[in-house]
Amino acid sequence: MNLRTSIAGPLLGAFLSALFFAGSAEAVTFDISWTGSGGYSMTGQLTFASGLLGTGVITESQVQDLTINVLLNGVSQGSASLASFNAPQFNLNFDTTTGQFVVGDISGGPAGQIWNFDSATSVGFISGSEQQLVSVNGVEVGNIVVTDSTLSATLTSQTPLPAALPLFATGACAIGLLARRKRKALAA
Repeated sequence: MNLRTSIAGPLLGAFLSALFFAGSAEAVTFDISWTGSGGYSMTGQLTFASGLLGTGVITESQVQDLTINVLLNGVSQGSASLASFNAPQFNLNFDTTTGQFVVGDISGGPAGQIWNFDSATSVGFISGSEQQLVSVNGVEVGNIVVTDSTLSATLTSQTPLPAALPLFATGACAIGLLARRKRKALAA
């Protein structure tokens, strides 16, 4: 057994791994911002699979991550991420075609938002049919009328597959085929 045939197995494994990862969805990230009353604001990020871009409204079940940071006059009052949300309700409606959150309906409805709102130990956000506001350790602050909504999202990144991945996969496949061809020639 020479070097080429001894590495064909591991390279074939690498090739199959490359195919698996090539089928994985790229992620897109949107920066979130919102400005309320009394010096309160919120920033954050929303991440989901790029294959969902341009497909219309997605909901909380399709989100990979959501982080929020509530600020008072530019000073952080706390932050939360999807993994740490501890409020009983979570509702998110984001239009991937327009790149904006859907607002104007009851907070738990198809055009409302509830993100960790009223958590006793963290921060949250809510957008209902009449108003939007944040909560800090269960205290509701920063109310604004929903018709004055400043909730916005800006596409900031797409995480592409590594550029070398297709090249690596092609090379691994070629080495595997060469090893197979040599084994057949030796067996004949």
